Amino acid sequence: MNPAAGLTHWIPGLQVWYGIYTRSWWAFIPGPPDRLLEAPTPDHLAQKLTALSLRATERHLAPLR
Repeated sequence: MNPAAGLTHWIPGLQVWYGIYTRSWWAFIPGPPDRLLEAPTPDHLAQKLTALSLRATERHLAPLR
């Protein structure tokens, strides 16, 4: 079983895989803009996705000036 399988429920179209040559976990997030994240473990990948999601939410909810 893929330990990162639960991550794909967070973002529609998210693709997660383990790179056998890089020995890293990867996530492709469809955009715009498209994003590619790399992390050493599924937990680190989840942390990066969470941080990215929070930044996007903060930008979306920021008051207009």
